[in-house]
Formats: sequence, C-alpha cells, structure tokens
Amino acid sequence: MGVINTLVAVIPMLGILIVVHELGHFLVAKACGVRVLKFSIGFGAPIGIGRLRLRWERGGTEYVIGWIPLGGFVRILGEPMSGDEEFMPPVPEDVRSDEFLESKPVWQRLLVVFAGPAMNLLLPVVCFVGILWFGFPRADAVVGMVEAKSPAAIAGLRVGDRILAIDGEAAEFWDDVVVPIREREAG
Repeated sequence: MGVINTLVAVIPMLGILIVVHELGHFLVAKACGVRVLKFSIGFGAPIGIGRLRLRWERGGTEYVIGWIPLGGFVRILGEPMSGDEEFMPPVPEDVRSDEFLESKPVWQRLLVVFAGPAMNLLLPVVCFVGILWFGFPRADAVVGMVEAKSPAAIAGLRVGDRILAIDGEAAEFWDDVVVPIREREAG
C-alpha cells in the first residue's frame, strides 16, 4: 500500500513539473514568433474515447493530453522528430519562413531551449513566495484527543479544551503547546 500512496503523491507532482517545464518552452517560442505545432502533456493517444478526446487545435497549435502522465513535449517548427533526426514532420502550408526556429537569432533559440529548465528553477521560488505571502494553516491550541492514562488525562484535560498558556507563556497555536513540552522532555 505504501508504494501506491507514494505513486499517488509523486505522479501529480511530476505532472506539475512537466507542465511548467513544457509551458516554458511553449511560451518563449510563441513570444519569439516561432510556430509551435504541438503542445502535449503525457504520452500516448489523447485521453478519451472515439471522437471525445482531450485534443484540440487553436492558433496553429495542436494541444493534447495523453494517457501516460510521465512526460510531455513541445513540437516546434523546424525541429526534427525525437529519435529520428532525419525525419522532419510535415510543414503546414500557411507557414512563413520567419516562423522556423532556425530563422531566429541565436539568443532567441537559446531562450527557447533554456526556458523549460528556467521555469523549473522558478517554480520553487514562486511556491516559496506564495507560502511566505499567504502563510499556511496552523492548528489552534485546542485538545483534539486524550489517551486514557496519559499525562493529559491525569491532568484532567478533555477533548475540546483550549490551552491558554504553557509555563505562563501564551499559547495561541498547537505549536505553542508542543514545542515547550518537547523542549522540557529533551532538556
């Protein structure tokens, strides 16, 4: 059961990293005027049955969400297919020559290439700033459970009691209760 729980936690996290990474390549390519032929999250056939699939086209880009959530890719105009460097995907008829990645200056090509890893480096910074900005929930200093014959039960604590102070120090949150007790046990 531990392996399943781990997979249930890891796969969505991996999915977020993949989306952010591929979105970096995609957004910078679009900003540089490079045609993006396909933006895919997941591998394999698009999720769905028959004609009802998670696949659509907009602005000359095909968007796909595949069955296997362990990767993704952005197919940029002028890039060879992965695994077969000699095969180039068909070029749409309405393409202008300035929409190819190769037509862009070196600095723009480098931006497109490094945008994915840069987004992966930026993601934890954004998460950290979000935690600092919005904070995270803290439990109130209210007793939620009392084990029979425990020191809390012997002291007369009951479920729902609010702890106001520990050793004369105000206790607003559960951390304010637990930390002094652990320090006393350790010391």
